[in-house]
Amino acid sequence: MALTTAGSRLTNAHATAQEEIGLEIEAEVLALWRDVFDPSLRTSGRVFAGLAAGVAEEAFRQSQGAAGAYLRAFTEVEVDRALSGVSEVPWRPEWAERKFLADGLDELERLIGNGWTLEGAVESAGSRVAGAAQNTALAGGRNVIVDTTYDSDVFTGWRRVVRHVGQDGPCSFCRMLADNGAVYSERSVRFAAHNRCYCVAEPAF
Repeated sequence: MALTTAGSRLTNAHATAQEEIGLEIEAEVLALWRDVFDPSLRTSGRVFAGLAAGVAEEAFRQSQGAAGAYLRAFTEVEVDRALSGVSEVPWRPEWAERKFLADGLDELERLIGNGWTLEGAVESAGSRVAGAAQNTALAGGRNVIVDTTYDSDVFTGWRRVVRHVGQDGPCSFCRMLADNGAVYSERSVRFAAHNRCYCVAEPAF
């Protein structure tokens, strides 16, 4: 939990900014899927995956930039120190393309095998890929915060702050991870996130 009211407001504003990035990339990738993917054309999956990776990279960079600005502002208001820099997190385009292609085709095959209509299966598979793109993009910001807390002696670690979109509240997985109040300080611990997760990492001092 933030030490100051100003810090808490910054975390909330950061979560809102990440939410906006995530919702936008979801919509963009789903629109791409609908426009480009054709189950009767084997090559359309790869074309889609390449285009989706491109727009996901842009969102990944936006997420990183917003997280870096948040880290600097948060550190200043919480402990009155200037953060010299933030950690670099690389984008992996080949991995993203493979993931988006596999997620879409695997889901399509599974649903058709379960008796779905082709039209319904294609739409549902597109929704799954859009969620994967959201998760991949927001990993940019989450990993900037997590890695910076490990790389800088300003911080003691990071904690999970629950955030959700919609009326159902956070899922049981996210609530369980957040409710223990843990501050993670071991580099081996990464931020666990499912598709359409909007929880954020908050630095601890």
